[in-house]
Amino acid sequence: MESSSSSSFVILSAFTISFFLLTSSPWKALAQQDNFLQCIASHSNQSMPQLYVPKSPSFLSVLQSSIYNLRFTSPATPKPLFIITPNHESQIRAVVVCSKKHGLKITVRSGGHDFEGLSYRANVPFVLIDLVNFRTIDVNIKDNSAWVQAGATLGEVYYRIAEKSPVHGFPAGACPTVGVGGHISGGGFGLMVRKYGMAADHVLDARIINAKGEILDRKTMGEDLFWAIRGGGVTSFGVLLAWKIRSSLPKTTFKAKSDFTRDRFQKLAWKEFGRVVVCSKKHGLKITVRSGGHDFEGLSYRANVPFVLIDLVNFRTIDVNIKDNSAWVQAGATLGEVYYRIAEKSPVHGFPAGACPTVGVGGHISGGGFGLMVRKYGMAADHVLDARIINAKGEILDRKTMGEDLFWAIRGGGVTSFGVLLAWKIRLVPVPPTVTVSTIAKTLEQDATKLVHKWQSVASYGVPDELSIALHVGVVDTGNNNNGTRIGSGRTIQATFTTLFLGPATQLLQVMEKKFPELGMKQEDCKEMRWVESTRRTADFRWNTSRYFA
Repeated sequence: MESSSSSSFVILSAFTISFFLLTSSPWKALAQQDNFLQCIASHSNQSMPQLYVPKSPSFLSVLQSSIYNLRFTSPATPKPLFIITPNHESQIRAVVVCSKKHGLKITVRSGGHDFEGLSYRANVPFVLIDLVNFRTIDVNIKDNSAWVQAGATLGEVYYRIAEKSPVHGFPAGACPTVGVGGHISGGGFGLMVRKYGMAADHVLDARIINAKGEILDRKTMGEDLFWAIRGGGVTSFGVLLAWKIRSSLPKTTFKAKSDFTRDRFQKLAWKEFGRVVVCSKKHGLKITVRSGGHDFEGLSYRANVPFVLIDLVNFRTIDVNIKDNSAWVQAGATLGEVYYRIAEKSPVHGFPAGACPTVGVGGHISGGGFGLMVRKYGMAADHVLDARIINAKGEILDRKTMGEDLFWAIRGGGVTSFGVLLAWKIRLVPVPPTVTVSTIAKTLEQDATKLVHKWQSVASYGVPDELSIALHVGVVDTGNNNNGTRIGSGRTIQATFTTLFLGPATQLLQVMEKKFPELGMKQEDCKEMRWVESTRRTADFRWNTSRYFA
């Protein structure tokens, strides 16, 4: 405790406050501060909270104790009129009521990882509520939940959970000194996001104080406000006191199956897509949609007008039905995930799409879907049986309700021209138990120019539909050719021929000897494998190359 004689204090009574202020500030400011502090004293059910004013020797050390952006430690940065470090909810309530009465803005700081300084600076007179003492954590392993006060840090939360159980956790950020209050109110991104989503997705309840000084929980605040504070920033609506968090998975609308790649959306998920579309239309905002993100033109994540980005990173469920040779694939799934889930069910089924496993299914098929089995089965879009999209009215349509004209247009014409794609129903194609992959690299010094010229005719016609030859052209060091032999010095152009043949190596060698003997393919160049393994093998290309398929 600091006494008034040292110009820093812990508030014990309104008289102590008044005496200190009268000895250190001009009368007008003293009167305003005195009125504010007397207001807090009259509204606090517990003892007075600890307060600091700018003339207190401890003021700057308390203010800067958790400022991580040193630009805001300069004398020019606006300072709060008071820093208040409450120990009880009623003390926070008193600060809210009195700040409103005296026209003071409130900023709230939990961990202080706020590089914009929004929690500890303002351009108008303000009060800073520092929740450094508000960090109780009550873990209940029986119901997989925990009440966490807003001033606790992520590291403290993780530690308290681990004290109770080695098999429970919480999907939040990686930095242990981040405050729970602000982190979850901003969404809460962490390293387990792909498995469990954001931290805000696991909030069961909350306690906040609104502008009237009322303490509300989920029931009394209502579902709209409860939804808003989990990602929209609590301080827009009140002062957060505590979160009730969940460490278990949410209840979903589908049963668990081994071929589900991600956890299902909860019951409101489909409606929420519609709301985004309707509200964007109402407010004149353009919508861009991103599935895998392999969009080098940036059309899925940039625009020259105000826009909203819908990222389908969590929309990647895949449900394979071998009985009718089909699969429902959500738009955010990647090609690699599709191939893997198909192979889990059958070694003789596949899907004719692209070679890069990280490409998103939504955009790939809507653009046609070119891949190494195109000569045998055509484009990926040729194998779409049904689709689910949301149109500009927010309606969810399938093939029947959208009509054949629109269904035709979205398969190659780009779905985002017509709506937001939710999922494709695709038709699987038969593949042999064994396929053959070959990769042969030739440099300019090894007659790569002649081979590329011959490839243009051979790969397009005159060979079986089961054979596709991809060409990669790039710059390489001359010592890094395919057989490890140095051929000169410096750098050169290299052409890499990647071959996929739906059959055994013996048949491939016969075809290549007859149609493309100049390439010099040998038995040791050929690798037999399952089709799903070939999708990984053929995707192994350098990023500095141009890629062409025939």
